[in-house]
Amino acid sequence: KRLVSTQERSDEHIKWVLTLAESKKNIGNDAYANEWSNGQGKSRIRYLYEKAAKELELIVDNPALQQESKEDDNDSADKELLPKAKEVLIDCLNNIAAVELRAKEYHAAKAASVKVLQRDPDNFKGLIRAAKAALLDPASSYEEVDAAIEAAAEKAND
Repeated sequence: KRLVSTQERSDEHIKWVLTLAESKKNIGNDAYANEWSNGQGKSRIRYLYEKAAKELELIVDNPALQQESKEDDNDSADKELLPKAKEVLIDCLNNIAAVELRAKEYHAAKAASVKVLQRDPDNFKGLIRAAKAALLDPASSYEEVDAAIEAAAEKAND
């Protein structure tokens, strides 16, 4: 029998978590498209996206995995899996913002959009959703709305 290296176990774990998170995201996408019915499915949809995001954050924010990926000179799957995990994480966070916007929970949508923009400041969907949420949130100031719209417009012109 061949001994399995720590790197191989790490890669397999990342693949497993990524597969589960993508499945939850896809189920959430399907539910968003087909099960909304007057907001009844909102909590289930948000739960799926939040659960997937939390699982992916454990990978994306893990300093040991990031360090292994930087130090490893061979063709480790980490080099491919970590960017994919970050991409799916950002998708899930963006989808949470979309759910909150659809439910007219503008403050929560704004908070979800901020999470997206903390991870990817140039994310166009995040900028647009943040601007829309800021515009519709009664608690937002004019300056906040103006800054959000300006950032989205600037990115659109790039």
